[in-house]
Amino acid sequence: MRNYVPQPFYRELHERFPETWNVVSSPEVSELLCALASLGQPPTGALQLLPEFCEIVERVDALGDARQSQDFRQMVGNMCWQVLEPMGFRQVRRRVPLLYNQVFGEGTTYSRRGVAE
Repeated sequence: MRNYVPQPFYRELHERFPETWNVVSSPEVSELLCALASLGQPPTGALQLLPEFCEIVERVDALGDARQSQDFRQMVGNMCWQVLEPMGFRQVRRRVPLLYNQVFGEGTTYSRRGVAE
């Protein structure tokens, strides 16, 4: 498993919640992210189905800092990109609304390089 390389503005959040990368980059979750990305769906949408991920989100949200909660969610999106990019995916569309999602309001869609959109 590769290491997460946080953007400078996510570094502190990553240091406070390093287990997030372990969840997002686990082989099972990576496979799920890849499957959703291949279907043209924002892969972050599936993370709300993982109890271990939801526990981390609850801890972040319990801190009561709305900005930090938003930054955490953006960091998770960045983590998903770092999982998918080595598998040949590229970002196609950002800010895609996610309906019925308790964690993310929007996400990014991906496609494999060289595959028509």
